[in-house]
Amino acid sequence: MERNLGDVVRSQNLMLERQGKTPGDANRLAETFSTHLMAVRRWLAALEVPVLTVAYADAVNDAVLVARGVNRFLGGGLDEAAMAAAVDPDLHRVKMESGGPSGS
Repeated sequence: MERNLGDVVRSQNLMLERQGKTPGDANRLAETFSTHLMAVRRWLAALEVPVLTVAYADAVNDAVLVARGVNRFLGGGLDEAAMAAAVDPDLHRVKMESGGPSGS
């Protein structure tokens, strides 16, 4: 699951603020997350195992299509309707208004 890193950082900082903690530097956090994500991608590629990348926005905006793809990737036999029904677009509250660091 990949999500826009700007959204991730903003969401994390809002959570910290609600807890009365000082949020981190957004640019530094996004850079750290991006570096880690690149390392994970290299590690997975080195393992030579099949990997399915799902964009968070796609899962929220078209859960049925994403459920179908996940089911196909995992060999079929899963309840795609139940998978899609588990997605609640109302929980996608933190979104970048205009661009920002991306996980893609």
